[in-house]
Amino acid sequence: MVMLWTFPVLFFLFLLEKFIFTKLWDRNLSVDISFDRNETVEGENCLLKETVTNGKFLPLPVFRVGFQVGSGLDVSNGSNVTTTDKTNVIDVFSLRRFERITRTLDVDCRKRGFYTILRTSIESSDLTGGVSFYKNIKQNTEMYVFPHFVNPIELETALEQLTGSVVSKRFLYEDVFTFRGIRDYVPTDNISSINWKASARTGSPMVNLHEPTSGKEVVILLNVEDPAIRYDSDLLEYDIRLALTIAVNLVNDHIPVGIRSNGRDTISGATLEIEPGSSREHTKRIAMGLSRINLLKPKADFPEMIRGERIWNRSSGACNSSNVTYCIISSSQRDDTIESISQLADETGGVFWFCPLNKDMVVKVEDKTGRLNFRRITL
Repeated sequence: MVMLWTFPVLFFLFLLEKFIFTKLWDRNLSVDISFDRNETVEGENCLLKETVTNGKFLPLPVFRVGFQVGSGLDVSNGSNVTTTDKTNVIDVFSLRRFERITRTLDVDCRKRGFYTILRTSIESSDLTGGVSFYKNIKQNTEMYVFPHFVNPIELETALEQLTGSVVSKRFLYEDVFTFRGIRDYVPTDNISSINWKASARTGSPMVNLHEPTSGKEVVILLNVEDPAIRYDSDLLEYDIRLALTIAVNLVNDHIPVGIRSNGRDTISGATLEIEPGSSREHTKRIAMGLSRINLLKPKADFPEMIRGERIWNRSSGACNSSNVTYCIISSSQRDDTIESISQLADETGGVFWFCPLNKDMVVKVEDKTGRLNFRRITL
């Protein structure tokens, strides 16, 4: 008689267990994935934290968490890590009731970029392992990996010449808000600059002196088009690192720097364009913009960008060749690229062209006028 009732009871319990898991397995269940910092530099390491919380009485004996990050991040000590065009991470947990587990993964930030984790997949099985449940959870995890600096010793002479050129093109005028002293009046002085109190005290006309202000700035034009049919992909990454290195060095010398590039933003798809500035926050904006350049997206036409720069340069009174120095970073030596840069050099009186090349690449540029200030950098 007991055996007769055993099978119906077991079957009922089996169905009840399936019903409970189906209704409650994802209740009060959360997964949070976060980096230990919002920004770092390529070549450095960081930590990725997985926090899984089961806030209910129902245990989850087998619980899987899966997510993807960009392939530029190497994630170690995960249960199952595979890398294709993305790095896929799967971790397995066993959650008791009302339990929270935090697991830390080491991450090697091999490449610059803007990395996001927008979705996490979770999977669990019931107590018998016969039924699996699956769900996606939204995440909002992001981190910038900035380009690292190139060796400044290799660029020391070129950077000194660039800075010297900027300073020599300085357009000086008096800043009325900065008082420097008083001197005797001369006929060429403006009447408005006379210090009447000092003149009354000394018995002769005296004028105020003000500190000069300079209107000088550098605009970096970064070209990330493919320099050849076959080339080392690290060449364009070096171009990006070089752009940040030059920008930071100029800002440290209190020279405003702007940057434009034909590279596309990994999120918006727009080309990079940052107006000149000289603050620490400005260099961070440049680093963030360079980090988000996606070399796999189609690039804008660089000669066309140069032509637009020339039109803007001629028509703008706020920024013209008397107080702007153009710094070109381009490994590409296409004929139309050389022609457009040469035209910009002719109109502005000269540009600086940094051209990183591999050892087997030849220089095609002929700087006959000396206005290109061409610099080959051999990698």
